[in-house]
Amino acid sequence: MREDRLRQNNENDDAMENALNQLSNSYLNDEGREPLQNSLKKYYRSARNRKSFSREVKRSNEIINVPIISKSKIKIMFVSSRNICRSAMAEFVMKYLINSAGLSEKVLINSSGCNVDPEFSMDQGAIKELHRHQIPFIKKNAVQFNTTDFENYDYIICMNYGQIKLLNSDRSHKNIFLLSNFFGENRNISDPIPSNGYSSTYGIIYRGCESILNHLKKCFANDSTLNKNSVKTKITLSIDEDLFKKFETALVMKKDNLETAIEKCLNYYISDTVSIEDFILKCANRIEQINYRIIKSYFKAIEIDGKATSERMKFLCSNLKEYPGLYIYNSNGFDEHYEKLKNENKIFFENDSEVKIVPEVVPILEKYKSQFVSRK
Repeated sequence: MREDRLRQNNENDDAMENALNQLSNSYLNDEGREPLQNSLKKYYRSARNRKSFSREVKRSNEIINVPIISKSKIKIMFVSSRNICRSAMAEFVMKYLINSAGLSEKVLINSSGCNVDPEFSMDQGAIKELHRHQIPFIKKNAVQFNTTDFENYDYIICMNYGQIKLLNSDRSHKNIFLLSNFFGENRNISDPIPSNGYSSTYGIIYRGCESILNHLKKCFANDSTLNKNSVKTKITLSIDEDLFKKFETALVMKKDNLETAIEKCLNYYISDTVSIEDFILKCANRIEQINYRIIKSYFKAIEIDGKATSERMKFLCSNLKEYPGLYIYNSNGFDEHYEKLKNENKIFFENDSEVKIVPEVVPILEKYKSQFVSRK
């Protein structure tokens, strides 16, 4: 009798493990699979209960209705496995949409990961995808999710079910959701890194963020602090004719009116400027990095010659004896980072071989100039 019972338990274990593998393969298409499998195996082996397992499978398929909350400021935390791709993209897409909607003072947005290496920064594929869609962002290192985030944030938004299971295994927290829950589905957003599927992943993330924005508008529907009757200002523009014709074609395709489209452009310009200020502040606080030394060399060249050229800046950064605070040991490092500051970060531009600061960046760089100039 005892041997029969043990054999039956082992058969139940095998059946549960096979079912578990199917569940994991369906819901976890990234690095979160193995730790989740291990933790669930332990749970199901101790339970030895097929009914309990069936309820778990059924529950994972249930679509959760995200509650409407009423608060003066709403805090959102996006979560993925390592916080270098999906959750980071979601953070900056959401910030862009929030800024465009004029809700930046009402919503706080961050991202983190279940199991991160703090030395890792954003994945290059994710960066290229954000660039391709002109989404402003700041390169950030991965951030570890903390259990206190459940108390500090109103919505914890995960990319797949495995992350929810890892973070909320006892189901004690009610403010954790899938991103796809916001558009009425229960879909996992798989890691694009193994398959190079950044474009499709970005599309799902953008759809989810648009749905979150609509959800937030419902949350703020009765907020009297929002100025729904803002004063309108008339503006007159002189624009290249060919450019305006392309703009009109885009209006037809997007089904926007002229006023809405111009407001989107203005909001994008504002959010992009905020990102530049964050970038410059980051450079100013990292004196060991190449970007800091290149910007510092610009101010030094102005001080010595009254103007700056890339050749002069490069010379200053190669002279260890006289300017150790500017020294960059690899000349290729200067060339690579200078080109990025010029073409990617839009800090510098060249006019007749003279290096100048992009006009929109001048007041921002002047604000932090002392942090570049005063340090040795």
